[in-house]
Amino acid sequence: MKIKNSNLLKLSASYNKIYGVKQMTNTLLQKKYGVNSKLPLEFINRKVYNNVDFSLNKYANSIKLNQEVRNNINFLKNIKNYKGFRHKNSLPVRGQRTRTNAKTVKKRYK
Repeated sequence: MKIKNSNLLKLSASYNKIYGVKQMTNTLLQKKYGVNSKLPLEFINRKVYNNVDFSLNKYANSIKLNQEVRNNINFLKNIKNYKGFRHKNSLPVRGQRTRTNAKTVKKRYK
């Protein structure tokens, strides 16, 4: 995976920008390779950086994760599930109220 290479950007902040990789995966990789997360990218050894990057490819592939989420939503729509109905009609899915507070969800789907 390609990481935005900025001299001031820290390792943990750069990996958090990848879809599907958050704090838990960050800490697992840092413990496995002994990397200090507070160091900027320019101070990290290239070999360690490549090892972390290779391991990260096993954890998450943002294209596959996005596709999987989309397929799950389409599956719910096809079997005419309640959650699929909510997705289809651009309503909140997780039980939020709709009388006053569903404006952001409705904007997102239009």
